[in-house]
Amino acid sequence: MNFVIRKAANNIEVSDLICGMIASSVPRKTMIDPRFYLRLLFR
Repeated sequence: MNFVIRKAANNIEVSDLICGMIASSVPRKTMIDPRFYLRLLFR
């Protein structure tokens, strides 16, 4: 969880994605997908 928050603090695109999940405009299933975290590593 800290990894995702740190990435969101440094990257506006990731921050928008997290905010979208909280606002239910982006499916939360995205957070469960392991590929989501792999993509975060390279952003």
